[in-house]
Amino acid sequence: MKSTDPALLAIEVQPRTRDLLSGHWPVVAGPEPDELISSWLHRLAFGNGLPPRTFGPALDLGSGAWSGRLDLALPAIVRDRLVRCTGLASGAVDGMTLAGVGARLLLLPLRADLSPGRRGRRQAAWLQFCPHCLAEDAQPYFRREWRLATTIACARHGSRLLDRCPDCGQGLAPFNQASLRPQNDCAACGFNLASAKAPRLGAGARRAAAILAALGRRVTDADAAVVDAILALPAKLDSLRAAALTALPTSERARALPALARDIDRLSAAATNGGASRDRSAERMPAVPQASLPALLEAYATVRRRRAAASQGIGSVRSPSP
Repeated sequence: MKSTDPALLAIEVQPRTRDLLSGHWPVVAGPEPDELISSWLHRLAFGNGLPPRTFGPALDLGSGAWSGRLDLALPAIVRDRLVRCTGLASGAVDGMTLAGVGARLLLLPLRADLSPGRRGRRQAAWLQFCPHCLAEDAQPYFRREWRLATTIACARHGSRLLDRCPDCGQGLAPFNQASLRPQNDCAACGFNLASAKAPRLGAGARRAAAILAALGRRVTDADAAVVDAILALPAKLDSLRAAALTALPTSERARALPALARDIDRLSAAATNGGASRDRSAERMPAVPQASLPALLEAYATVRRRRAAASQGIGSVRSPSP
């Protein structure tokens, strides 16, 4: 009998499910820096001997993109269960969600089924990854920042992020992994995503990507004008298509970076000079020294004398000694 036989799978999974639902889970993986809660849950499932496709329904979390939905909104009953079964503090669990993202409109859309055909290649995927980061991780995991459309390149490795399996062209769906494999294996074809080749961006594109990524981390929903301008960046290159930034795959967003570099610079400056960012910048600036009124009047008179002398062709006028 093959291991994929439904009857054998039921025999293997049922005792493990009872153990998980009875109390503290046998294996608990600590969260990694900036890890998505969906990524953490996939690692928990793997460590406790359950594939993600079984893990979600076993915890009454439903099927489909169950873990991706928890990234966006973690119900209190689910958080309490995770705290109880893992021993993590509620703040640590909440910190892995996307609740702290300032501008939620910049998040990539949660799209579970992404056809590798021509139409699918023109659509944004919900999750991106850097294969170099996955290869370096002791336990490969997905970062929260990889869910933002403004994050296009890996700051550490200088390469473009990928949003599809390079072997089968399918969008990432680790929540749909039916066999007991790590989450860096493509759920559709089994390809190891950590071994993928990511194109390295040129210096200009890397600079624009870094500024855009920092801008995406900094703005909030209160910066509505800047957020709208970020979403409308692709329309500057193709007014007929006018697709939002969050609607484009990573490859198209990266291709547009050099042409949009000046617009990205202007948006970054506008965000820095406006609203709360302007207030924070003012707090960092040193206090301006205060001058007496007589000194200001004398300086003003000196400037006027110099201008008058210059217009008459006379040499520079010295300021009177104090």
